[in-house]
Amino acid sequence: MHNLKDIILLHLKAAKQAGKDSDKVTIDMYMCYAISAYLLFLVGTTIFSNEAKNYVDITYLKYLKDLKLIDDYAWGPTALKFLYRELKNVIAPTCKYLAGYLTLQQSRSYHNFEDIGGVEDSEYKEHIPQATKFVPIKGQTNMRVIRKLMDPMMPHNVNRGRYLPKSV
Repeated sequence: MHNLKDIILLHLKAAKQAGKDSDKVTIDMYMCYAISAYLLFLVGTTIFSNEAKNYVDITYLKYLKDLKLIDDYAWGPTALKFLYRELKNVIAPTCKYLAGYLTLQQSRSYHNFEDIGGVEDSEYKEHIPQATKFVPIKGQTNMRVIRKLMDPMMPHNVNRGRYLPKSV
């Protein structure tokens, strides 16, 4: 059994060999294989990761088969749906792991919960991913610290943005 890194390197090596043979069709084929394997790794370890981040569900490979279609997928809403489904596990006090794209959750929390938010980066531009908008406050990597900040929160502490007026 191979890991994804080995598969990526194997396909890149095959593409390089095809380059020496001037076989453009084979180069393109192996490059597509390598890109698909890399994207599978990326998707499986960030957006749709499991708790230990050591397993990638091969099911996602079918969405990476045609590289031209990848831009058409709604990755953001899908990642949020996956993350929100995983957040139900965090409610249990015995929870030790949270799966999903936690950078996305962290940036959304900073945006929506003003009292725990990081400091907004003065160099942030709207065309840059929202995950880079805030600089985390020191010490917010510990779940106990974050829970202590969130437990006393009241509805008026939540930034509802465009969803609800502040007075509700």
